[in-house]
Amino acid sequence: RAAATSAQLEMLELQLAIKAEEAAKRREEGERYAREVAAMTHTAERKDKAAAAERRANAVMNRLALEAQMTEKRERKKMAHDDFMDETELRMNTAILTQARAVVLDGDAF
Repeated sequence: RAAATSAQLEMLELQLAIKAEEAAKRREEGERYAREVAAMTHTAERKDKAAAAERRANAVMNRLALEAQMTEKRERKKMAHDDFMDETELRMNTAILTQARAVVLDGDAF
C-alpha cells in the first residue's frame, strides 16, 4: 500500500511538473506575442506619423504653388492692361504726366 501511494505521489508530482512547464511555455509565448504586437503597433504609429507629416508638407507645398499661380496670373493681367506703366515708363513719362495732371485737374493752359 505504501508503494502504491508513493507511486501515486510520484505520478502527481510528474503531472504537476508537466502542467507547470506547459503554463510556463504559455506564459512565455504570451509575453513574446505581446512584445511582437507592441513592436508592430509602434511601427504602425511611426508610419502613420510620417504619412501625416508628408501629407501636411504636400498640403503646404500645394498651397504655396496655388498662391504663386494666383500671383503670377494677377501680374500677367496687370501687365497686359493698356494703361499700365512699370517704374521705367513712369520715370520716363513723369514730366508728361505732371503736365497732363495740371491741365486736366487744375485747369492750367496746355
